[in-house]
Amino acid sequence: MTKSLEALIAKIKKQTESFDNVILKEDEAKALIAALEQAQQRSEEQGRNACELLDEVNQQRQRIAELESQPHHNGMMQLSNELAEMKRKCAVL
Repeated sequence: MTKSLEALIAKIKKQTESFDNVILKEDEAKALIAALEQAQQRSEEQGRNACELLDEVNQQRQRIAELESQPHHNGMMQLSNELAEMKRKCAVL
C-alpha cells in the first residue's frame, strides 16, 4: 500500500469518526477506486488459484487411493514420484 493511499484511508477514517461528510478530491476518489479494483482482482485470482489447488488435491487423493490398491512395492514408488510432482505444482501456484 502506498503512502498516499494510507493517507487517504486515514483522512476518510478521521472524517467518519467525527461524523463529518467524507469529502474527496477527484484524484483521491480515483486512487481509492483503483485500489479497490486491484484488491478485488487479487481476491478473484486467489479464489481461482484455491479452486485449482483443491481440484489438484482431489485428483491426487484419488490417485493415492488407486496406488494404494496396487501391489505395495510399485504403488509406493509411484506415490512418492507423484507427491514430489504435486509439491512442485503447489510451489508454482
